[in-house]
Amino acid sequence: MPSIDTLVRDIENLFTRDDIEITDEQADAFGRDLARLIKYRVSEPQREPSLRMSMMGEKCDRKTHFEINSKEGEPLPPQVRMKFLFGDILEHLLLFLARISGHEVEGQQDELEIEGILGHRDAIIDGCLVDVKSASTYSFRKFVDGLTPETDPFGYITQLSLYLEASQDDPRLRVKDKAYFFVI
Repeated sequence: MPSIDTLVRDIENLFTRDDIEITDEQADAFGRDLARLIKYRVSEPQREPSLRMSMMGEKCDRKTHFEINSKEGEPLPPQVRMKFLFGDILEHLLLFLARISGHEVEGQQDELEIEGILGHRDAIIDGCLVDVKSASTYSFRKFVDGLTPETDPFGYITQLSLYLEASQDDPRLRVKDKAYFFVI
Protein backbone atom coordinates (compact mmCIF):
# COMPACT_ATOMS: atom_id res chain seq x y z
CA MET A 1 0.00 0.00 0.00
CA PRO A 2 1.44 3.40 -0.91
CA SER A 3 2.60 5.62 1.92
CA ILE A 4 4.70 8.77 2.13
CA ASP A 5 7.68 6.49 2.83
CA THR A 6 7.34 4.80 -0.59
CA LEU A 7 6.53 7.93 -2.62
CA VAL A 8 9.85 8.40 -4.43
CA ARG A 9 10.30 4.69 -5.11
CA ASP A 10 6.71 4.39 -6.39
CA ILE A 11 7.23 7.27 -8.82
CA GLU A 12 10.53 5.83 -10.00
CA ASN A 13 8.75 2.50 -10.57
CA LEU A 14 6.41 4.21 -13.05
CA PHE A 15 9.36 4.35 -15.42
CA THR A 16 10.42 0.72 -14.99
CA ARG A 17 7.14 -1.22 -14.85
CA ASP A 18 5.25 -2.42 -17.91
CA ASP A 19 1.83 -2.57 -16.23
CA ILE A 20 1.33 1.16 -15.64
CA GLU A 21 -1.28 2.78 -17.82
CA ILE A 22 -2.12 6.45 -17.81
CA THR A 23 -5.65 6.88 -19.03
CA ASP A 24 -6.61 9.45 -21.64
CA GLU A 25 -8.74 11.12 -18.97
CA GLN A 26 -5.76 11.43 -16.59
CA ALA A 27 -3.48 12.74 -19.36
CA ASP A 28 -6.11 15.21 -20.60
CA ALA A 29 -6.74 16.52 -17.07
CA PHE A 30 -3.00 17.01 -16.54
CA GLY A 31 -2.73 18.84 -19.89
CA ARG A 32 -5.65 21.13 -19.02
CA ASP A 33 -4.12 21.91 -15.61
CA LEU A 34 -0.78 22.78 -17.22
CA ALA A 35 -2.44 24.93 -19.87
CA ARG A 36 -4.33 26.89 -17.18
CA LEU A 37 -1.14 27.31 -15.18
CA ILE A 38 0.87 28.57 -18.15
CA LYS A 39 -1.93 30.90 -19.26
CA TYR A 40 -2.13 32.38 -15.76
CA ARG A 41 1.63 32.72 -15.25
CA VAL A 42 2.22 34.38 -18.65
CA SER A 43 -0.59 36.89 -18.22
CA GLU A 44 -0.62 37.31 -14.44
CA PRO A 45 -0.77 40.96 -13.39
CA GLN A 46 1.73 42.55 -11.03
CA ARG A 47 0.35 42.00 -7.51
CA GLU A 48 0.33 44.53 -4.75
CA PRO A 49 2.97 43.54 -2.18
CA SER A 50 1.47 41.71 0.78
CA LEU A 51 2.80 39.52 3.56
CA ARG A 52 2.53 35.84 2.63
CA MET A 53 3.61 32.63 4.32
CA SER A 54 6.07 32.01 1.47
CA MET A 55 7.94 35.19 2.45
CA MET A 56 8.39 34.24 6.09
CA GLY A 57 11.90 33.29 7.17
CA GLU A 58 13.44 34.32 3.86
CA LYS A 59 14.62 37.79 4.83
CA CYS A 60 15.02 39.79 7.98
CA ASP A 61 11.76 41.23 9.30
CA ARG A 62 12.86 44.80 8.57
CA LYS A 63 13.58 44.10 4.88
CA THR A 64 10.25 42.26 4.53
CA HIS A 65 8.44 45.22 6.13
CA PHE A 66 9.93 47.70 3.67
CA GLU A 67 9.25 45.47 0.66
CA ILE A 68 5.59 45.16 1.59
CA ASN A 69 5.06 48.79 2.56
CA SER A 70 7.05 50.35 -0.25
CA LYS A 71 4.89 51.91 -2.94
CA GLU A 72 7.67 51.49 -5.51
CA GLY A 73 7.56 47.78 -6.24
CA GLU A 74 9.48 46.62 -9.30
CA PRO A 75 7.97 44.10 -11.70
CA LEU A 76 9.64 40.71 -11.83
CA PRO A 77 11.98 40.36 -14.81
CA PRO A 78 10.85 37.86 -17.48
CA GLN A 79 13.62 35.39 -16.64
CA VAL A 80 12.48 35.26 -12.99
CA ARG A 81 8.86 34.76 -14.03
CA MET A 82 10.01 31.95 -16.35
CA LYS A 83 11.96 30.33 -13.47
CA PHE A 84 8.84 30.43 -11.28
CA LEU A 85 6.75 28.95 -14.12
CA PHE A 86 9.26 26.14 -14.56
CA GLY A 87 9.08 25.38 -10.83
CA ASP A 88 5.27 25.34 -11.01
CA ILE A 89 5.35 22.93 -13.96
CA LEU A 90 7.69 20.58 -12.07
CA GLU A 91 5.42 20.75 -9.01
CA HIS A 92 2.37 19.81 -11.10
CA LEU A 93 4.32 16.99 -12.72
CA LEU A 94 5.47 15.50 -9.40
CA LEU A 95 1.98 15.65 -7.92
CA PHE A 96 0.53 14.06 -11.08
CA LEU A 97 3.11 11.26 -10.92
CA ALA A 98 2.37 10.78 -7.21
CA ARG A 99 -1.33 10.44 -8.00
CA ILE A 100 -0.91 7.96 -10.87
CA SER A 101 1.54 5.89 -8.83
CA GLY A 102 -1.28 5.21 -6.38
CA HIS A 103 -0.77 7.90 -3.75
CA GLU A 104 -3.55 9.97 -2.30
CA VAL A 105 -2.99 13.62 -3.33
CA GLU A 106 -5.39 16.15 -1.83
CA GLY A 107 -5.61 19.80 -0.86
CA GLN A 108 -3.52 20.95 -3.81
CA GLN A 109 -2.96 24.73 -3.59
CA ASP A 110 -5.59 25.19 -0.85
CA GLU A 111 -5.45 28.68 0.60
CA LEU A 112 -4.35 28.78 4.25
CA GLU A 113 -4.41 31.58 6.81
CA ILE A 114 -2.71 32.32 10.12
CA GLU A 115 -3.57 35.61 11.81
CA GLY A 116 -4.40 37.25 8.49
CA ILE A 117 -1.28 35.98 6.68
CA LEU A 118 -2.23 33.93 3.62
CA GLY A 119 -0.42 31.11 1.89
CA HIS A 120 -1.07 28.13 -0.36
CA ARG A 121 0.14 24.68 0.57
CA ASP A 122 1.28 22.46 -2.25
CA ALA A 123 -0.55 19.28 -1.22
CA ILE A 124 -1.40 16.66 1.33
CA ILE A 125 -0.03 13.30 0.18
CA ASP A 126 -1.09 10.16 2.04
CA GLY A 127 -2.30 12.33 4.92
CA CYS A 128 1.03 14.22 5.19
CA LEU A 129 1.69 17.87 4.39
CA VAL A 130 4.10 18.17 1.47
CA ASP A 131 5.84 21.22 0.03
CA VAL A 132 7.22 20.63 -3.47
CA LYS A 133 10.53 22.29 -4.39
CA SER A 134 12.59 22.32 -7.54
CA ALA A 135 16.29 22.70 -6.92
CA SER A 136 19.64 22.83 -8.64
CA THR A 137 22.07 19.99 -7.90
CA TYR A 138 23.81 22.21 -5.33
CA SER A 139 20.56 23.16 -3.59
CA PHE A 140 19.25 19.59 -3.77
CA ARG A 141 22.25 18.48 -1.72
CA LYS A 142 21.08 20.69 1.15
CA PHE A 143 17.84 18.71 1.31
CA VAL A 144 19.65 15.35 1.08
CA ASP A 145 22.10 16.35 3.82
CA GLY A 146 19.27 17.63 6.03
CA LEU A 147 18.14 21.22 5.65
CA THR A 148 18.89 23.25 8.78
CA PRO A 149 18.22 26.89 9.67
CA GLU A 150 21.88 27.59 8.87
CA THR A 151 21.62 26.07 5.36
CA ASP A 152 18.14 27.47 4.60
CA PRO A 153 18.62 30.89 2.96
CA PHE A 154 15.06 30.96 1.55
CA GLY A 155 13.24 30.21 4.80
CA TYR A 156 11.77 26.92 3.60
CA ILE A 157 11.68 25.44 7.11
CA THR A 158 9.69 28.41 8.42
CA GLN A 159 7.30 28.25 5.45
CA LEU A 160 6.71 24.52 5.88
CA SER A 161 6.10 24.99 9.61
CA LEU A 162 3.52 27.70 8.89
CA TYR A 163 1.71 25.53 6.32
CA LEU A 164 1.62 22.67 8.83
CA GLU A 165 0.29 24.91 11.60
CA ALA A 166 -2.39 26.38 9.32
CA SER A 167 -3.45 22.87 8.21
CA GLN A 168 -4.01 21.39 11.68
CA ASP A 169 -7.83 21.51 11.46
CA ASP A 170 -7.93 19.89 8.01
CA PRO A 171 -9.34 16.36 8.44
CA ARG A 172 -7.33 15.18 5.41
CA LEU A 173 -4.12 15.87 7.36
CA ARG A 174 -3.59 12.69 9.37
CA VAL A 175 0.05 13.29 10.33
CA LYS A 176 -0.08 16.46 12.40
CA ASP A 177 3.41 16.62 13.90
CA LYS A 178 5.67 16.62 10.84
CA ALA A 179 5.75 17.69 7.21
CA TYR A 180 7.84 16.84 4.17
CA PHE A 181 9.74 18.47 1.35
CA PHE A 182 9.30 16.75 -2.01
CA VAL A 183 12.28 17.95 -4.04
CA ILE A 184 13.20 17.49 -7.69
